[in-house]
Amino acid sequence: MIYIYYGDNEYLIQKDISDQIGQSELVEIDFDLINMSELFAMMASQDLFATKKTYLFTNIDLFQVQKNKYNKINKIWINKIFNLDVDIIIMNTKKINKKAQIYHDHHHQIVYKEYLQKSINFKTQTKKYISDQGIKIDQESLGILNDNFNEDMPGFMNEVEKLIQFTNYQMINKNDIDQIGVTTTETKIFQLYNFIFQKKQVNAVNYLNQLVSNDEDIDVLLLIGFKQLQKYHLVKQLSSKSLPSMKIASLIEINSYQVTIIEKELVNCDLLHLSKLVVEASNLDLLYKSGQIKSYDALIKLIFL
Repeated sequence: MIYIYYGDNEYLIQKDISDQIGQSELVEIDFDLINMSELFAMMASQDLFATKKTYLFTNIDLFQVQKNKYNKINKIWINKIFNLDVDIIIMNTKKINKKAQIYHDHHHQIVYKEYLQKSINFKTQTKKYISDQGIKIDQESLGILNDNFNEDMPGFMNEVEKLIQFTNYQMINKNDIDQIGVTTTETKIFQLYNFIFQKKQVNAVNYLNQLVSNDEDIDVLLLIGFKQLQKYHLVKQLSSKSLPSMKIASLIEINSYQVTIIEKELVNCDLLHLSKLVVEASNLDLLYKSGQIKSYDALIKLIFL
């Protein structure tokens, strides 16, 4: 089958794709970088005893009436590929045109799904996300998060993930939201660690002191920041192996958009320095939890590593 997705609601698209893939291996194909005949040969030679593969096609907009960049020879190969007995997922950047010849030729194989932010009520999305993930949260707290992140599903998911870490997978309530300053914590962590990644110690210390003067809870920043640092390290390691963002996301169980954001944050941070930061953060975390160092001093040590 050929599954075509279009829209800007990344959460629902990712969720649908994840359900569709199941236990099969996802192989991402960038049509800007692939040779059609080689792609056909690779897909046609699947080992019957190997893990089932599902192919994800990106940078492809064939389902349009107007002429596109694919010549007749490539279209012959594409028709051959579409006739293979494999599952194909296509991320379309444009709404499909059912008058396109290629759609007419393969419409019996195609499942087309549109996921647009405006077409689905935000509260319906968040309720489904909470239910799908098995997250424990009372209705008052969910209402607060809905108000804080109205129409911002990626922001909502990020903040819920932080709350899960903070509560250690227990019931999330209003006090938890108030305690970690849910609407601004991630931004502050990103900013502080961005200075650390770029080895801008003076900027990092000044920013940390600014947080202290604003009565920010440095303990919370430390707790969540160390956990975020571990996630950054995993993304950097996997990115260094040239794995696609969707594959990285599935391996460490986050969304692909989060991988993209983290990769941008780490563009000026080499893997060796990041590895040292993770090791030092682990040591400082033990010292902090045993009462041997204060959160402010732990962050200062990390800044000057």
